[in-house]
Amino acid sequence: MDGYQITMITQGVFALKADNGHFWSVGNSSDRDIIQAAKPSLDSTCRFLMFLASDRTIYIKTPQNKYLSRVQRCGIDYIEPAKDEPDVSCEFQLDSQDHKVVFVADNGKYLSRVHRSGAYNIEAYKEQIDEDCLFEPVDFQKNMIPQDIIAFKADNGHFWSIVNNRGRSIIKAAKSSLDMLCQFWVLPASKGKIYIMTPQGKYVSHVHYRGSDYIEPTKEMPDAFCEFQLFIQDGKIVLKAHNGKYVSRIRRGGINNIEAAKDQIDEYCLFEVVEFKVASFGILELFINNVTPVAVRTTLGYFWRVVEYQPMFVFDNEVTRVEVLDLNMVPSAKFFIEKGPSGMILFRTPQNKYLSRSHRSDNEYIEVTKDVPDVFCQFLVIQSCKMVLQADNGKYLSHICHPRGDTIQAAKQDIDEFCYFDLVPYSS
Repeated sequence: MDGYQITMITQGVFALKADNGHFWSVGNSSDRDIIQAAKPSLDSTCRFLMFLASDRTIYIKTPQNKYLSRVQRCGIDYIEPAKDEPDVSCEFQLDSQDHKVVFVADNGKYLSRVHRSGAYNIEAYKEQIDEDCLFEPVDFQKNMIPQDIIAFKADNGHFWSIVNNRGRSIIKAAKSSLDMLCQFWVLPASKGKIYIMTPQGKYVSHVHYRGSDYIEPTKEMPDAFCEFQLFIQDGKIVLKAHNGKYVSRIRRGGINNIEAAKDQIDEYCLFEVVEFKVASFGILELFINNVTPVAVRTTLGYFWRVVEYQPMFVFDNEVTRVEVLDLNMVPSAKFFIEKGPSGMILFRTPQNKYLSRSHRSDNEYIEVTKDVPDVFCQFLVIQSCKMVLQADNGKYLSHICHPRGDTIQAAKQDIDEFCYFDLVPYSS
């Protein structure tokens, strides 16, 4: 066993690069999470941690505390982040070859990149080692390229924004001011072209639908339809899509869509690149990255509080959720604030767990779930005096009344009186 690989993946958060040059990533397939060799650059879904299971085997865990496990479905041995507690199907033998690592699952087969239904799954599939079974360990922190979050402003003065249109997410020049749905990253693609990606890991793609060429954040893994040729004109950018047409603001049915529609560049094809910055932190600066704990108070005077939530059904897992129960500060109302990217903040508990948006039963709860923060833990400061926060789903945090207990949820499309919070120093 090559000590270099063991040292690298036991010293902290690591990533694994497959032979196709893409990183292991947690993706979604048929409403379940699976591991795929899907991401050309590192993002929050590529983070993993390793723990010794025995003197011969290891566990691999996501920052969301899910153990990777071999899961057989329809005769296929997928690798999925499926287990809250590890069992034998979570144990992998670790070895090395050609300065890369090799994993053997509990069924005796090697983990391999497998091309199946257009996706590159990681499966316990091969009887013998080949190039598809060799994975390069990468130090996540050193190789994660910091990407500034940017926004695109159209000629009408409105920003590109992700909008739900009859169940499809499309991009429109819709927002007069910046919010979470206006955030994009630009990444290098092939032959001098670029990818545009959302913080949620979706690649923007040219999509032909009912005679129109929409621009939509649809792809988990980029393809040729996600590549855009970049030009500069008059200090603004011009984008040429896979269909050979220029991306433009198109007014259709009273809506300002962004489409790959123009044969020639005109004023509607020019987009200003804007640094993503919303409100100043204001008074929050006194508490950010500080050892001083804070408490968060709703407009009704109740404090956020971390509560162990008992599931309604025996097959559900326990969760730790933010509720609003007390008019007085209690120990579970204590939080610390950290600065996130581009005007966003993170909330951390004294147990070093991060608050995160969690979708459960059509609700967008704020829960204590993450050891390592990701995009779901980032809250945009819309207003800092009477604090207003927007989650990654574009909705505002709000005090929600519920018969089983009032909760904090990322639930409101528009700001109302229940979306305002006071930040105060914590005192026991």
